[in-house]
Amino acid sequence: MVSADRSASVLDPKAVARAHRAVDPLHSQLYFAPEHDAHFSAIGLKPGRMSYFAGRAAPMGAVGAGVVTATFFNFSPSLVAHMIPRAWTLATPEQVLAARLDAARASLTRLLGDAAGSPEVAELADLLREACAVLTPEGRPLYAAHADLPWPEEPLPALWHGATLLREHRGDGHIAVLLHAGLTGLEALITHTATGRGFTEPAAKATRGWRDEEWAAACAALADRGLLDDAGLTEDGLDLRAHIETQTDALSADPWLLLGPERTDRVLELAKGLSRPAGRGRRLRGWDLPGSLNGGCLLIVWDVPTGEAAMTATERAQVHRTDVDAAFRGSATYRSLGEQQLSPAEERFEKGRRTVGLFLAPVVTIVFALLPLDLPRDQHLLAAVLLGVIVLWITEPVPIPIGGLIGVGAIVVLGVVPSDDALAPFGSPTVFTFIGAFILAAAMLKHGVARRFAMFILSLKWVGVSTARVVIAFGLITAVLSAFVSNTATVAMLLPTALGILAVIAKLLQDKELVKPDFDPLRLRVGVALMLMLAYGASVGGLLTPVGTPPNLIGRGLIEEATGERIGFLDWMLMALPICALMFVALAAVLLLLNKPEIKRIEGVSEYVQKERAALGPMSRAERNTLVAFGVTVFFWILPGIFALVVGTESDVYATISDRLDEGIVAVLGAALLFLLPTDWKSREFTLNWSDAAKIDWGTVLLFGTGIIFGSLLASTGLAERIGSASADTLGLTSTFAITIFAVILAIIISETTSNTASAAVVVPIIIPVAVAAGINPFVPALAATFAASFGFMLPVSTPQNAIVYGSGVVPITKMIRSGISFDVLGALLIVVLLPVMVDLVLGSVGG
Repeated sequence: MVSADRSASVLDPKAVARAHRAVDPLHSQLYFAPEHDAHFSAIGLKPGRMSYFAGRAAPMGAVGAGVVTATFFNFSPSLVAHMIPRAWTLATPEQVLAARLDAARASLTRLLGDAAGSPEVAELADLLREACAVLTPEGRPLYAAHADLPWPEEPLPALWHGATLLREHRGDGHIAVLLHAGLTGLEALITHTATGRGFTEPAAKATRGWRDEEWAAACAALADRGLLDDAGLTEDGLDLRAHIETQTDALSADPWLLLGPERTDRVLELAKGLSRPAGRGRRLRGWDLPGSLNGGCLLIVWDVPTGEAAMTATERAQVHRTDVDAAFRGSATYRSLGEQQLSPAEERFEKGRRTVGLFLAPVVTIVFALLPLDLPRDQHLLAAVLLGVIVLWITEPVPIPIGGLIGVGAIVVLGVVPSDDALAPFGSPTVFTFIGAFILAAAMLKHGVARRFAMFILSLKWVGVSTARVVIAFGLITAVLSAFVSNTATVAMLLPTALGILAVIAKLLQDKELVKPDFDPLRLRVGVALMLMLAYGASVGGLLTPVGTPPNLIGRGLIEEATGERIGFLDWMLMALPICALMFVALAAVLLLLNKPEIKRIEGVSEYVQKERAALGPMSRAERNTLVAFGVTVFFWILPGIFALVVGTESDVYATISDRLDEGIVAVLGAALLFLLPTDWKSREFTLNWSDAAKIDWGTVLLFGTGIIFGSLLASTGLAERIGSASADTLGLTSTFAITIFAVILAIIISETTSNTASAAVVVPIIIPVAVAAGINPFVPALAATFAASFGFMLPVSTPQNAIVYGSGVVPITKMIRSGISFDVLGALLIVVLLPVMVDLVLGSVGG
């Protein structure tokens, strides 16, 4: 180790800083390269700050947040604790180190191009290795940990490793100087920001995780010391920062003293020569580096100033810029805490919720199973298991699909039903509708069809200027289509377009810097409103016609059989229209109130959309093929509804068409077209590969499959009928109004825990005998139960469309429950109040 005086006498002091600025970008470029996120995400880490913290800390082993806070120095301890040690539960330090080196090799190979394998790279790597030989580990923990790593044999990784050792050695010395100057990590950040050569204040707070009150307190402390005032750094503050940089250069001079002036100049020449091709005309994270890699890279990752031009505002805001498209492509039914961007308060709540559920679910099941109830054994155990599963679904200690599978397994193990009987409902056509529709959606996302649709809708003058109108427009489209097309099919075919529009909105928020650079686009309020409008709008629209949703046909058939009253297509629509219209208004108002969009007006959308549509270019062969498969599927989904309008639902022709063109079969056949329509026949390349199809959200398929199983078991064991009869006897139901209220509440409750189809199949047969026993015409109560079966809004398992939008990953279960409860209550009130009136107006005294 040499003193500052010696370094100044032997080597030009400015040469040390110049050498640092020349070499460091070859290391720092990694934090901005797409390879960084790609390699770290591949081993399970979240992109952005978690990957950054874990990547730099990994040489020290699986250290805790305190060690990382101490060695990284100017990051908020709460921010570090949010990522560490959680990162080590997702990937080991050894995995992180391997991923980091692979990412560095890949990013430098891409950025340097032909120069990556040049003799200059090997020469510079050898010079840096020689320079590092003089470095010592005393008092430099991050450097010491990195120095224990083996030198890579290949020149390019060796170059990066050498630059990394020099950077961490200098950084540790810089922290020592800051501490000697009496500055905390936050105070060091503030004084550096005040020089105007690095962060802006908002960017510094956001990237380092400091709260406004913490920042203000540190500024006050600096002001008390005479280092800072309202105008910025005082003379003493400027002198202190200059002294800090001088001392930092002195403490990092040894490598350059060893090489001497001539070879240090050679390092500068080689490093700058390599930086130019890397920076010229290339983009990192979607933004251009200013001139060369030198300008600004270090400032984003480290507190030491480079002495070159400050970053632009956009560059400062994009320390880690979320890849919105990748976020939506990678969304899924269930994301662990480590896969989400949560505030500390949200994370505490989620941990508490999931921990409570982990213990509460088995306790509820065991306690209920041991209660001395007058129930047959199979009904008693089924009820106990179902209660436990509901707890698992609400609290999510395990992924929701796994919660359902645990329940199914428990039912078989406890001997409620044999395994063949339990699993038979999993062959429901609805399951195949999910599979086919998800594969079609995957093709639309992969080839950009969904984005093209989104741009078209946003280009409409009435829709595109208002976020609320976008949400309402999607709800209207969904509701109208769902009146004639399966709710499930409607939501499945519109979901990719909705996700495309949400991605556009997210990018607008990002480009306008209205969100943090590393925001989670799957946790936007506007996304929740849009997705829930899609699902709930389909439920409401499905009520409009008898063929809109399976519960309508089930309920209508049972009512006809019990009362002899046939409900015609037009009669049904007239009775349902006021309820659907008022419910839709309530949906739009409440969803936008509970999930207020982050941006009211999509300002500048015209220019943005025009630019994006131009960038999309003409439609590709893959896009056309996707549209053909999609169009064929939608046509055959709609065809039975067309026949219902033309020949009536009682026609043999309609019965044959609807039976053979089952929506599940149509969905998988339509998806199969994607594997038959070629994009390059000569190379035998087709529109979709199986590897693409394998990435669909199988969790949602499992989730709804288990819901169908529970609905079937409720009916087959007689538990549902027993619940209804016992409730009616206990409540003493003797009037049409009372039985209607009971029917609506029971249908909604059962629909929440199973499917809407299962709810109608279970509740309507219960209500009819209850009404008959009370001497009441069962028409109105049974029809009310049929309507209410589609009004299970609270849980993903309640309806297929709920499950589909939950599968997008955009709607947290807590948001669905909060919104769903509101609509359960509103829907029940509308049915109870309006349906008897509409029955009387349309059908006369049939309901009396």
